Amino acid sequence: MAHNDLGQVLEEQGRLEDALLHYRAAAKGLSRPLDPMVNIGHVLDKQGRYDEAIGYYGDRLRTNVLTWNGTPWRRPTCTTPWASPT
Repeated sequence: MAHNDLGQVLEEQGRLEDALLHYRAAAKGLSRPLDPMVNIGHVLDKQGRYDEAIGYYGDRLRTNVLTWNGTPWRRPTCTTPWASPT
């Protein structure tokens, strides 16, 4: 995960293209590269490359089972009044 960690440092410094290189290198070395792929999505989002970012988020959500403490993750629903259109 050294590449992923370095990518995070570079992203925090605003060096987004360099961060992408390291996130992609981290993803290549893992069989289930959830963290680096989501991080790639974050950087692409910051760059305004929304269609590409959605692709990275979506690919990871389709190919990885998300769990929280061993139980499948379910998307929460929002029932707050300010979230509803008026």
